[in-house]
This record gives sequence, C-alpha cells and structure tokens, in this order.
Amino acid sequence: MIENRERLRNLADAINTAIERRLCFYAYAFKSEIDFGACRKPLRGLHRGGFVIAPFDNNPDKIMTIMPEKSELSELSELSGLFGILLINPDYSDNPDPFPALSTPRESHAALVRDAIASMKSLDEKIVCSRVAVGEAAIDIGATFLSLHSKDTNAFTFCFFTPATDIYIGASPEVLLRKDGQQFGTMALAGTKDISDPTPWDIKNIKEHNVVIKYILSVMEANGIKTHYGKTRGRMAGNVAHLFTPIDGVPANESEGIDIEVLLNDLSPTPALCGFPKRKALEFIREREDYRRGYYGGYCGPVEADGDFRLFVNLRSARVTVPDADGISRYAIFAGGGINRMSDPDEEWTETEKKMTTIRRCLVAREKKGKETS
Repeated sequence: MIENRERLRNLADAINTAIERRLCFYAYAFKSEIDFGACRKPLRGLHRGGFVIAPFDNNPDKIMTIMPEKSELSELSELSGLFGILLINPDYSDNPDPFPALSTPRESHAALVRDAIASMKSLDEKIVCSRVAVGEAAIDIGATFLSLHSKDTNAFTFCFFTPATDIYIGASPEVLLRKDGQQFGTMALAGTKDISDPTPWDIKNIKEHNVVIKYILSVMEANGIKTHYGKTRGRMAGNVAHLFTPIDGVPANESEGIDIEVLLNDLSPTPALCGFPKRKALEFIREREDYRRGYYGGYCGPVEADGDFRLFVNLRSARVTVPDADGISRYAIFAGGGINRMSDPDEEWTETEKKMTTIRRCLVAREKKGKETS
C-alpha cells in the first residue's frame, strides 16, 4: 500500500512535468494498476503497444495512439534531458476542436431537452443531451488526478495530452470494450439516480437502459461475437447510481477473425453517450448542441503488444488547456443525460449537476481559484 502511494505521487509528478515540457503523454490508474507514457508525437490510428484516444464522432483522422518513448516512472528525471522543452511540435498541423466558449445556461439546456423529446416518435428512442461548464484557474493537474483516483479506485482515472486534443482528465466508470485473448467484454451503463435514493428504478430509467443493452448485443453479434449478458443491478459511480448489465462474448466462428476497428466504430458512441437510433441522435447532437464534444464521449485506454486491450468511455471528464504564461488554464467540464419521451428538463439538469460534482470538487488550484463563465 505504501509503495502504491509512492507510485501515485510519482505519477502526479510525471503528469505535471510532461505538461511543463509540452510532451504528448498518457497516465492512468485503475484499481492497483498505474501506468504513464510520454512521447514527442502520437501515431495516427489504433496501434498496439500504446494508449489509444478516439473522439466522440469516431472520425478516423482523429484517432491516435500515444506510443511511449519513456514509460517508467523511475525515468521521470530523464524527461527533461531526453525531450527538452517542446513548445508544441511545429510539424504537428492539427488544431484542437474549438474550446467551448461559455457554460450552458439552464434555459438553453431545458430547450435542448424539450426539442429532443419533441423529435421522438416512440418510447424506444433516446438522445443523450450534454452540457458544459466553463471556467479558468491555475490547476495542478497531477494533484487533480490523485484527487479523482482517491474518490473511486474502481473507476478508470485517466489523463492525456496531445497538441490536437488539449488535456483531458477524468474518472470513467464505463468500459467500452475489452479483449483478453478470445474473450470480449463490455457493459450497458445507463439510467441514473442519486445514490441516496431508496426507491425502485422507474420505468424511464429502465427503458433508457434496455435500449443500450439491445444496441450493444446487436452490434456484437453483427460483428461475429456470440454474446450473453448478466443480471442487471445498480452500480455506484461517484455520487450517483446507474443501472449496470455486464455483457461478455467470444467469436462465433474461431476460424474467422474479428475486425476490431470496425467493431469499435460500430460500438462507439453507444446509446449511453449518443442515443438511439444512432444516426438520428448524432444528427440532433451536431445540429442542436452549442459546442463540439471533441474527445468527450469518445474512448481511451491501453492496447497491449499482443492485441489485448481495455478501452473506457471518456466521461466524468474535463478538458483543460495548457497553462498560459501566468499559469492559467481554461477548463470545460462535461456531463450528459439520456433523454426519452418520459424525461423532465428540470430533473435532467439536476442529474447533470450531480455528475459534474465530483470533478468540480477534485480540481486542485495551484495558485488562485477561478470561476465559471456564463
């Protein structure tokens, strides 16, 4: 336990050093597992032996793998000598998606939810409406990472940076897809209520959750994976609870390989982050949300050299800019909720407030506190 705490402190130092040196890097902590890697420039696409990041819209040109040139925390002292100070790689032409300009007003979010409900023709339809809270502060990203991890060691606490993404930091409760040899696993995680709410799950949340189960099963089976799912139960994530159903599978035909990139493209974003039908939900989000989600709602995670992987949905997260000359960063905290014909705009706002609470409280200011802009 003492050794693990020391490794976490080293990890926080590595994160802050990489940001100072403008290195592309990833860091994650999951239960007792800790990893970090830094490099000059990520590779395009999904590659083995690195950390994959993908955007919400699954644009193949924006899927990247950070391939570690230095990954041992004991080598932290060598980062400066190895890389020097890189003022954003001059040969890296990509620019991040526009940073959200303002926090989403409550009335705008309510109008978005009402429009989503009005667009639906059946109880099986769903659209995930998100909102953003924007501010600025002198943020200690390494300390924020440790704070997030301490809140829930069963969540996948992650942080990454490239010039094309800004910094993303979060603690995700949701596995998008994992592969261990011939075994595949994922989950349906949808439906939300306060962890202190003792009442049974209502029909609105059950309907929302069942849409996700049905979609994931259809995608897995269409990609040649024979699946089965376990018992649905409640699962805590920060200060809220979700309906959770584990889903596992194996190739239906062992002689035929599974095209992982096609499977991921079909699976992400799931109805838990986008909606159903998927195309209709994506069109609504692109047309009606007043900011671009960027990598929020996409996925990230390690891909091993042998092809096994664990990829998690980028949620319960914030996007943070590299500090300016005064040490100030802009930040954007994201949260969303699944909307169906039984949704209530006021309840949806309250749900997103609860989802934002953990990361808001975990943001550690280095010098002076900032405030959200509206």
